[in-house]
Amino acid sequence: MPTGMKDEEWNLLDRKALGTIRLYLATSVAFNISKEATTLGSMETLSKLYEKPSASNKLFLMKQLFNMKMSESGSIADHLNDFNIVTSQLSSVGVNFNAEIRALLFLCLLPKSWNGLVMAISNSVSRSTTLKFDDVVGAILSEEMRRKISGETS
Repeated sequence: MPTGMKDEEWNLLDRKALGTIRLYLATSVAFNISKEATTLGSMETLSKLYEKPSASNKLFLMKQLFNMKMSESGSIADHLNDFNIVTSQLSSVGVNFNAEIRALLFLCLLPKSWNGLVMAISNSVSRSTTLKFDDVVGAILSEEMRRKISGETS
């Protein structure tokens, strides 16, 4: 609670936050926190349920990652955001990828219309260097901008 805030104000904000969280959860998930009276309690319960490094959680997230192929008309920014969310969730359950593996995974999940750029990026790396995720993302975002400016659709 911020200093100087009254307990009544804090409790009202907490109830609003808890209500918002419950509205965004699927009914089957919201049921798990129905007895929680505070936002903190709800978040702790959800964390215990869904951030466990169990094999089933890891498997679910890995499947989600490997099946997130971007559509031909999709946005790179949206795809990158989805990719980062899943890799962050994997990291929270103990599955970490180094920058090169993240870059390779991201390149693999692009649609066929990006194959030319994927090949150019992969061929630009010499045997003594490795792909860097930030460099790959920068090149892809630049290419998406170039395509938009030139009016290319894919």
